Amino acid sequence: MARFDKLTLEFMEKIASDSKEPALEGGGVNTLRNVKSVLKSLSDPQKALGKALVSGLTMQSLRDKEASLSVLKIYSILNDAYDKEWWHWEPETLWQTLTMEHSITSDDDLKNLVMALQLCVTTNQPFESWHIFEKVGHAFNFNTVDFQTVQPLEPQEAALAIKILRTIRPKEPFAPEVSAYLAATAKNAGLVYLSPEQFTEEAQAFLDGMGNAIDLKDAVINKKNDGSAAYAIQIARVQEIAAYVSKGVS
Repeated sequence: MARFDKLTLEFMEKIASDSKEPALEGGGVNTLRNVKSVLKSLSDPQKALGKALVSGLTMQSLRDKEASLSVLKIYSILNDAYDKEWWHWEPETLWQTLTMEHSITSDDDLKNLVMALQLCVTTNQPFESWHIFEKVGHAFNFNTVDFQTVQPLEPQEAALAIKILRTIRPKEPFAPEVSAYLAATAKNAGLVYLSPEQFTEEAQAFLDGMGNAIDLKDAVINKKNDGSAAYAIQIARVQEIAAYVSKGVS
C-alpha cells in the first residue's frame, strides 16, 4: 500500500470527506455513463452552442487575478531552491518558507496549489481519479476548491491542468475516467473538438460517444470554413483555449 506524507493525506482527505461524488467503477461505457450523470451534460445543441459563445467571451478575464504568478513558476521556485525536499515538508514549513524566503503570500488558494503539486509528485491520483483531477485542476487555476461538491472545470481550465501535469510528469498516462471527465466538461460547454495536444487522445472518442456533432467536428479539424456561426465559435474556442494555456504556463 502506498504511503503518503501528512500534507498529501490532508489534501486527499479533504476531497474524500463527506463527498457526494460517486465512485466510478469499470471503464469504457460505465465510466462515461457515470461521468455524464454527474455533470448532467447538456442535451440541447443550441443551448450548448450558446454556452460556448458566452464562455469564449468571458474567458479572457479568468486569469487576471493571478496574471503574474503561474503554477509552474511556483513549482520551479520550490525545485530550484529545495530540490525534492519540499515534497514531504509539513504545511507550516512550506507556508513560512514561501513567505519568508520568496515573499509569496500563503493564502488559501496558494496552499491548495502547493498541496496539489505535492500530490502530483508523490502519487498518481490526479492522473487516475477524475474527482481528484478536478480538484487539482481548480487549484492549478487559482480557483476556490470546494471539497464537498462536484465543481466541473471549464474546458480551458482542464486544458491548463493537463498541460501542467504533463510538464511535471511527462511519462504518466491519464486513466480513461479522466478522459471521460474531459469529454463531459466539453459537452457541457458546447465544444465539439478536443485537441489531443490540449486534452488527451481518448477524450475525443468519449465526446463522440455523447451525441457529438461529428460533421462540425470534422470541419473544425480540417479547417473547412462553411461560413456558419457554429464553425466560427468552435474555431474561436480552440484558439482561446490555446491562448489561455499558453498564458497559464508562461
